[in-house]
Amino acid sequence: MMKEEKGNIEQMSKRLFHYLRRRESTAFKQTENEVWDKISERINNKKKYTRIYHWLIPATAVAAASLLFVFWLNNQAHNMIHSKDIQEFVSTANSSEKHIELITTTGAKIKVDEKATVAYAQDGSLLIDKKKIVTRQENGKEKYSMNQIIVPMGKHIKLKLSDGSQLDINSGTKVIYPQKFKEEYREIFVEGEIFIDVTHKESNIPFIVRTSLFNVNVLGTAFNVKAYKEDVKAEVVLLRGKVEVKDKKEQNYVLMPNELIALNEGTYTDKKKVNALDYISWVNGILTLNNQALSTVLQQLYRYYGKEIIYDTGIETMPMHGKLDLNEGLQKVLSTIAITAPVTIEEKDNIYYVHMRKEN
Repeated sequence: MMKEEKGNIEQMSKRLFHYLRRRESTAFKQTENEVWDKISERINNKKKYTRIYHWLIPATAVAAASLLFVFWLNNQAHNMIHSKDIQEFVSTANSSEKHIELITTTGAKIKVDEKATVAYAQDGSLLIDKKKIVTRQENGKEKYSMNQIIVPMGKHIKLKLSDGSQLDINSGTKVIYPQKFKEEYREIFVEGEIFIDVTHKESNIPFIVRTSLFNVNVLGTAFNVKAYKEDVKAEVVLLRGKVEVKDKKEQNYVLMPNELIALNEGTYTDKKKVNALDYISWVNGILTLNNQALSTVLQQLYRYYGKEIIYDTGIETMPMHGKLDLNEGLQKVLSTIAITAPVTIEEKDNIYYVHMRKEN
């Protein structure tokens, strides 16, 4: 089975991006929920455990979802693609690697160091640590082809797009983007969390950040998008500029600086004033806590460090405040939590256990 999947990856990728370029005049409609449910049905049948990692879709299923994700999002901006075409790309292609992986339109996979500088020149050329990476193209037909970067748990990376926009990509995130943007519009697809500083274009070419359940439309601004597929809740926080968020119900909401929009399963639930810097502090290795539940904090730490964390039932809703220095090791960070919360930390076989502190 694995041999067959491996052999089909390159062909699958080629056909995937071929369909992205197609503009079909007729096609029947299928909602995003129907598409994702086909994947989720298989996942949800698995037994649930009180471990941090049970919140996360198995890596192979996420890889399949990410391919399907590109199709659905592209359909929202352009034309629908037949469901049979979508199902063709539901695969268990491997994305469980421990390193950051950049996948080109031809299916070529490039391992990327976390500290590497990944950038695209204005002509779409890929540069890693300022060294041009040559990828095979077919007579220039792949000028606007899509690339994908997969950042696993415990890793983080910066990415510069061909228009100069800068991305900080958090752990457990996938970003799909063109080597070179088209002249009419700019768009990328995100599953996970990014902070993006969008380059303003004098011609007001729109920039769209798409997720599986909502879109963010901008012209030139800096904001954070948190939309992990396995999380029910998502949020957009604006640092500067102005953005418009369109939710699953096609409702539009405008964000001004230091405002946050919260969504539940892609539907708007709340908008409030915040200190945007608190929500993007992860970019500098700082996790700012403003009354978050301990379970939410532990989940963030799992993603950031890529280490398994198991916690006792009953401590999930403990509110957390303050700041955690993520540049320190996980043991140190958990010990800091134990100073302010009534918990104890235990490490065994590279697994971290958070227990309710026993009263003397």
